[in-house]
Amino acid sequence: MALCHYYGGPQYGVSEFRFALELGLVLRSRRQTHYSLRGLLHELSDRLRHRGVVHHYLLPGQAYRENDRIWTVVGDDTLPSSPHENTRFGIRLVSPYFIFRDFSRWMHQVQDVFRVLYEDDFETTATHQCFTYVHIVPCRGYWHLRELKALAKFILHYEACLDALMPVYRQRSILCKSNRWNDWFRGRPNSRDAFADVDRSMASVKDLAFYMNVCGPHSATATALPHMRHMPAGAAHNTFRWSFTNLIMERSTGSRLTGFGTVVFRQPPAASSATEAMRWVLLVGCFAQLSRTHADALDPNGGASLKRLGECLLYQARCCGAPHRSLLKSMFDQAVPPAQRRSAAAALEYELVGPARIQPHEQEKLRHMELQKDIAADKYKIFAMRQCP
Repeated sequence: MALCHYYGGPQYGVSEFRFALELGLVLRSRRQTHYSLRGLLHELSDRLRHRGVVHHYLLPGQAYRENDRIWTVVGDDTLPSSPHENTRFGIRLVSPYFIFRDFSRWMHQVQDVFRVLYEDDFETTATHQCFTYVHIVPCRGYWHLRELKALAKFILHYEACLDALMPVYRQRSILCKSNRWNDWFRGRPNSRDAFADVDRSMASVKDLAFYMNVCGPHSATATALPHMRHMPAGAAHNTFRWSFTNLIMERSTGSRLTGFGTVVFRQPPAASSATEAMRWVLLVGCFAQLSRTHADALDPNGGASLKRLGECLLYQARCCGAPHRSLLKSMFDQAVPPAQRRSAAAALEYELVGPARIQPHEQEKLRHMELQKDIAADKYKIFAMRQCP
C-alpha cells in the first residue's frame, strides 16, 4: 500500500514548522555602474523598499544585530564577483522565519523579492555555485530526537529520488555531498542497516548530527580545510545535501532529549523565479511533515519510489491547504527516474573521496565559507530565545 494512502494528514497532531529561505545569486544593476558592493546593495535596498519588502542590508565587516522578522541582504564572498569587468557581485538574501502553513504571507513576500531581482532594474546570473537553501525547524523552536531520527530516515531512504529533481551538477558537487554515501553510511549499503544505525547508535542529537554530516580525515573536504585532517574520526561539516550541523545545542526537556537549531536542505540550485523558490519550500515543508508521521512505515528492504514520493508530497500539500500544488506536480513530472541516473549516482561515491577530485573554485569556496557569518543561524537564535526563554 502506498504510504500516502493511509496517511492521516497534518491536521491530526503533526507539528507545524517554520522555515527561512536563503538565496545565493550574482547580481548587477542595469541602471547604474557599481564598482563597489556598497553601491549595489544601496540600490537593491531602494528597490526592495519600493516593493514593500521590509529588510536591512549589511556591508562587509559591519557590526549588526540580527532580526528574525525581516529580510537580510549581504554580500557573499563564496560567489563569483567581478566588479571591475562587468560590475557583478555575489549576494545573499535571507528571509525571516515564516510559518510554513502561512502560505499567503510567505509566498507574497517571495514573489515581491523576485520581482525586484528579475523584473526591476537588475540582471541576475545563476552560476553553478549559486544556491537555494531552506532552513527548517518546528514552530516550538527545537527538535525532539525522535523527530530528527525520523527525518534522517526519510533523507537516507529518498536521497536518490530527490537527486532526480536536481541538475547533475548539484548531485556531484562537494558543496552538497551525499548524506547516504558519506564516510559513515557508505559502510551500510542497505537501508535496513542504515536505519538500525539511526535507531541504535545515535543516542543523542550530537551523535545524529555528526553521523549525518561526517567527513573523514582523508576526504576532499578535509583536504581543502587543513584543520580537519588532524581528526582521526573525522569531523561534521555543513556541506551536505541536508545539514544537521546547526544542531549544536542539546537540552533535556522532561524525559526527552531535544536539539536546538535548524536542519538545512542545501542541494537545490539557484532559483531563477519565485515559482522555483516556492517549489523548494513546498517540497521541504511537506517532506519534513511526512517524516514526522511515517518514517516507521518506510520499507528498508524495498527501493524508494520517485512516483510514490511525489504522490505522498502532493497529498501532504493538499492536507496542508497549500496553494500552487501544481509546482510540486510539475517538478516530479519532469524528474528523471533514479534508475536512469544510476551511473551518475554510483560515480558520486568515488568522486568525493579522493583529494584530486576537488575543483579549485570549490576549494576556494569551502575556505570562504569557514569565515562567513551564518545569518540564518543568527536569526534562528533570536527566534528560539523568544520561543524558549
